[in-house]
Amino acid sequence: MMKEAQPERQYHFLDRNYMEEFKDPETMRQVLSNLILTLRPDVSMKYHEMEDALLVALFFKNPPGRLLRR
Repeated sequence: MMKEAQPERQYHFLDRNYMEEFKDPETMRQVLSNLILTLRPDVSMKYHEMEDALLVALFFKNPPGRLLRR
């Protein structure tokens, strides 16, 4: 998913384990929409039909030669 959005970068997620549980689906929607509206990241999504799961990645695409765009 991330490689499709930014083919020029290399990603290594095997050393990153991050899990956050939300007991209420409304809380998840609030947190996600707040992050998208305030930070304005690039968003990439992919649906896995077998597990009925939607993967959402928020990232900041940096131009070549720059450390941080936003």
